[in-house]
Amino acid sequence: MGRPNVVWILLGVSLVAMELLELLEVDSWPALVASAISITVVAFVSDLPRQPQLQAAQIPATLLFGAAALIALSLP
Repeated sequence: MGRPNVVWILLGVSLVAMELLELLEVDSWPALVASAISITVVAFVSDLPRQPQLQAAQIPATLLFGAAALIALSLP
C-alpha cells in the first residue's frame, strides 16, 4: 500500500475484531477471509498504477497463498 505504518494499524484492528468475534462466539474465519481479500484488492488497485511490474509475480503469488490459507482454514 506504500505506507508501512498502515500495516500495524490494520493488524491491531484485525486482532481487536477477531477477539470481539470470539467473545460473541461468532465463527471468525469468514471475517478474516473477507478482510484479507478486501485489503489485497485495495493494495493491488493502489499499487498497480505506480508499479505495473508487480502484477507479473504478485497476483499469482497472492492467489496461491490465498488458496493455501483457505485450505488450511478448512482442515479440522
